[in-house]
Amino acid sequence: MSVRLSALSHISAIVDDADAAVRLLGDVFDAPVLKRVSSSLQQESATRILHAGLGDVRLQFVQPRPAGGRLHRRLKEQGPQVDGLAFFVEDLASAVTELAQEGIVILERSDIVLQAATGPVEAPVCVFATMERLGFNIELIEGASGSSKVAGDDEPPGDALFGNLSPLLHVELAVDDLDDPCALLQRLFGSRKVESSFAQFLSSLGSLDIVHVNLGNVVLQYCRPKTEDSPWAQLLARRGRAIHNIT
Repeated sequence: MSVRLSALSHISAIVDDADAAVRLLGDVFDAPVLKRVSSSLQQESATRILHAGLGDVRLQFVQPRPAGGRLHRRLKEQGPQVDGLAFFVEDLASAVTELAQEGIVILERSDIVLQAATGPVEAPVCVFATMERLGFNIELIEGASGSSKVAGDDEPPGDALFGNLSPLLHVELAVDDLDDPCALLQRLFGSRKVESSFAQFLSSLGSLDIVHVNLGNVVLQYCRPKTEDSPWAQLLARRGRAIHNIT
C-alpha cells in the first residue's frame, strides 16, 4: 500500500551562511524572507534557520552548528546543498513501517507546530535516510494532506507567487541509475513517470538520459550523465545521487 503525500511543504538546504543565502535570493529574484514560519529542526542542530519564498516554494536554509552532527558533517565534507523535500502524510506511523520494509531508516525525529482549526498543535516529524537512493532525504510531517500548514506560514496574496519567478517546474537530480529511484518511488508513494515526451526530447539533445517522475505535486527530473565531463557527472562523482538544481 503506497503512502499518500501532500503537496510540497518546503525544501531544506544546508549552507555556511543562511543570511547570505536569503539575501542573494532577495537581491536577484525579489524573494521575501518568511518571518513567521515554524521549523521541525532541533534548535541544538543549527546556528541559524531562515526561510525564503521563491515562486510557489518555501525554502528553509539551515546553518548547522559547528559542534558536529549530521548536517554539519555533510556541509563540511560536501559543501552547501539541498538536503531534503518535506511533505505532509496523514499517518506517519504507517509511513515509517512502509519505508522500513525498504530498509530505509529514520535520521531524525522531532515535532513542528501546525495551524489547526482549534489553534496551534504539535505534530510529529521524521526525516528519512533516502539520499543514497533518491538523491534527497524525505521529511514527512503528520497532518491532513490536503489542508495542513506549518503554523504562521507566510502566504502569498491570492494566486500570487513569491518574488519574480514562476511556480516550480522540476527538481533536477544527477543519478547513476534511472530505474532504482523511480521503482522505489513507485513502490513507496505510487509515483508514476510523467512528461514522457518532454523527457525523451531532452534526452535526445545529448549529454543526459532523462526520466520525469511525480512525487506529491513535484516533478523530479532524474538525469543520468552520458559523459564524464558534464556538471551532472561531476556532481555525481563528488556526492553520489543528489539534487543538481530546482527549476
